[in-house]
Amino acid sequence: MDISTPIISNVRVTEINYDTARISWETSDETSGLVEYGLSGALGSSVSAPGYFASRSVLFSGLVYPANYYFKISALNKTGLGAVYTGGNFYVPPKITTNIDPWGVINTNQPVVIEVTNPVVSSITYTLNNQTVTQPVSPDMPLEIYVSSCQGQGSLSLNMGGFAYAADF
Repeated sequence: MDISTPIISNVRVTEINYDTARISWETSDETSGLVEYGLSGALGSSVSAPGYFASRSVLFSGLVYPANYYFKISALNKTGLGAVYTGGNFYVPPKITTNIDPWGVINTNQPVVIEVTNPVVSSITYTLNNQTVTQPVSPDMPLEIYVSSCQGQGSLSLNMGGFAYAADF
């Protein structure tokens, strides 16, 4: 009979995209797992990792973006002893479609499109060529930014309802 409490270690968040993220961790004993997550410390959603393994990975999809997510991992071994990892967090960026082709050439006929699904984000402030602009955005109304060929390649700085993001294009 196992009488040692499992230890959660090597917690990492990878494969972060505009609506997905993978949380992986290891335990000192074979355990089942539960990841609770949400947009605040109150969490609110959960995904179970059934079966007993010492290495775990859970892929989250359908996340709202852009957003800061918080998570907690609970692990329980076969004898019922458990461990909890708290304080985890990660940032999901907005979905950005650029107008740059694979060779780095700007297509001035196509906009940079910034999409959001987070209902808290109602506007985006961006800076392009030292000009700062604030425009409304919603899940039904993505932001389209046209970059002229005279502007060349550069960077776009965004501020979306407190979420900051930067992208080179």
